[in-house]
Amino acid sequence: MTRAFHILGGFVRRERGAVLVELAVVLPIFLLIFLGIIDFGRLGYDVVTAEKAMQRAVRIAIVRPGACNGVPGAVAIPDTTSRDPGNSDPIAPRFGTACNQSGSICAQVAQSTCSLAQGIAVANPTAIEIWNSIDDLMPGKATAANVRITYDDSAILGSTSLRLGFLGGPYVPIVTAQVQNLQFNFVTPISGFVSMAGGTSTFAQTVQFPALSVSLPAEDLAQGENG
Repeated sequence: MTRAFHILGGFVRRERGAVLVELAVVLPIFLLIFLGIIDFGRLGYDVVTAEKAMQRAVRIAIVRPGACNGVPGAVAIPDTTSRDPGNSDPIAPRFGTACNQSGSICAQVAQSTCSLAQGIAVANPTAIEIWNSIDDLMPGKATAANVRITYDDSAILGSTSLRLGFLGGPYVPIVTAQVQNLQFNFVTPISGFVSMAGGTSTFAQTVQFPALSVSLPAEDLAQGENG
């Protein structure tokens, strides 16, 4: 009987040892999966809310004066010499003529782009309004410098200009709000658990946040004022 108990006790001890070995193998893998779900869930949430922030930002930008310098309120007549160099007395196009009929109908406007931080630094009301509206939706470490607003009406499809304005009317560029230069930090030691699980990790604790952007055509950057 004593020998039987001795054999049984040895078997139980071996079983316990096997369980500990199995636990040591499985636990890092379980923690890797569990913590990965947490961190990638955080990343997914930040991406969704940041995209919503860009949607809100561009919707404000398309109905407010420019958040950047150099954004006109209305479409001007181009310089006559550049419109028709061979004509000493060129006839100006009529107000209301669509800009996309010819590259010489409306004055060319250079692309304007800036971060919200640049606009806020000079007390630009539009930049301040946009940031106050989206601050709570942006990832935790984001600042106004991580949001870029761009005004551009130079898009061309094939040989056709996509300019949306008309001479004398409001300037109608494509307005884009974009996340820029933002880093996402993983808070869990994923690379450590990869190593514990027997692998070799090149996983970085910090990755580049996606450069999310949303674009819409402007509506009235002069807010009804033909300036």
